[in-house]
Amino acid sequence: HMCNVVWDVDSRDWATKNADATVAKVDALVQPGSIVLMHDLHPTTVDAAARVIDALAARGYKFVTVSQLLDGTNPQEGQVISYRPGSPVGEERSAG
Repeated sequence: HMCNVVWDVDSRDWATKNADATVAKVDALVQPGSIVLMHDLHPTTVDAAARVIDALAARGYKFVTVSQLLDGTNPQEGQVISYRPGSPVGEERSAG
């Protein structure tokens, strides 16, 4: 079964196609537990992603898979999972 996982940081990398703007946007919005949306369609995004990873790692952030972020919870089919500040796993809300 599948659930929906929703990002809380939209880098808008596809719109600016500018690595500096993408890095700044992510840096301004990211917080513990964030899920960052980036697209690997443009070389500027690939450049920005490497820089974002380095910058966030230097600030103590760890990078995990969605399964690790959910930490053993078992979302139900159709359930939507999104980040909520203060919650290590995220907010669950119905898909209805």
